[in-house]
Amino acid sequence: AGRAASVAEAEKTGLSLDSFKTTVVKRDEEKIHLRIELPGKETQKVFDAALTSLAKDAPPVPGFRRSKGG
Repeated sequence: AGRAASVAEAEKTGLSLDSFKTTVVKRDEEKIHLRIELPGKETQKVFDAALTSLAKDAPPVPGFRRSKGG
């Protein structure tokens, strides 16, 4: 179960990847399955940015206050 994404979505996030390798794994009539290999630092950078974005959009948890600052 993968996540569908578009070029437009990537442009919204402002994330860019410097070095990665893509391989076509399988082609169907409607889909192309890709394997994308990223260096660990690039993966961590994207993961941190996604987690920060999710945290900003998450509803508050009852009984907890959002921390101020960074």
